[in-house]
Amino acid sequence: MRQLVDVYDQIKLALPLLEEKAVKLAVENHTDTYADEILWLIKQIHHPLVGACVDTVNSMAVLESPMDAVEKLAPYAFVNHLCDHKLERDQFGIKFYGVALGDGDIDCLRVLNTIKEVSPTDRITFEIEWDIGEYSLEVARKRQMEACVKSIKYAQEVLGIGG
Repeated sequence: MRQLVDVYDQIKLALPLLEEKAVKLAVENHTDTYADEILWLIKQIHHPLVGACVDTVNSMAVLESPMDAVEKLAPYAFVNHLCDHKLERDQFGIKFYGVALGDGDIDCLRVLNTIKEVSPTDRITFEIEWDIGEYSLEVARKRQMEACVKSIKYAQEVLGIGG
């Protein structure tokens, strides 16, 4: 929480500039914060230009349910990162990694519907978090581009986003 108190102080100092430039600031539930911590920060600042960026998978890094985080943050979310991850267990524990939308364990349709119903944003931003793994940079880039194309197709055909 000390880190968030420091962030609070920095945002408070930036508020005059946000107001002058009419810029919204979205605080992301990054891989080191719980949704409740982000909500605490937003509510403490209590300013219409300060809201959330809800990332659909970052909560997994702190063992928080992705859907719980989405439901908590969506009402405050100016922006979002709609991404999907696959969760796997093995004898060493659990790991998760980025995949194309629809190929993982995130209920993308439920996330989308929640954002559409309660979020002040009018857009979806998809994000592919791709681990290069054992591949060369060239192969990894090609595979990530394929995941992006597949995600766009999924967004259009399954989620009904875009045209």
